[in-house]
Amino acid sequence: MNGEGLTMPSRSPHPCAAPGCPALVTGARYCVKHIDRAKAAASVYDKTTRKDDPVLALTSQIHRGGNWRKCERLHKAQNPLCCDPLKLHPLRPTPTQQSHHILALGTHPHLAYDMDNLAPLCTRCHAAIEAKERNGEATQYIFKTQ
Repeated sequence: MNGEGLTMPSRSPHPCAAPGCPALVTGARYCVKHIDRAKAAASVYDKTTRKDDPVLALTSQIHRGGNWRKCERLHKAQNPLCCDPLKLHPLRPTPTQQSHHILALGTHPHLAYDMDNLAPLCTRCHAAIEAKERNGEATQYIFKTQ
């Protein structure tokens, strides 16, 4: 605090994260003009896509269930380290944080609890593989050499 009772901003001003916006903000990613749009865009996926797409609704239902939590807990106990399929951390073993369905849960729901269809991944590897899948790239081949 300065001598007049005012607090100083914790971050230096930086440009708004909205493309082309020249506004400077402190402590937030977006300016007042763009904050509502950013929040709306982020919530569209959960509010509409999951509800409207039967495949995503099914996968969400399975992931919320107690059977999945038990299966994932057992899988992580049996596979404590990330299998590092993308060679993102070859020098340092990383703990398993996610159990990934090799054959997609949306197209193969009968394999939801099949341990042979699960790959132990860290969050970084899981995010990279999920990004590939969202872009339409097949990822099953990544796990064939494991």
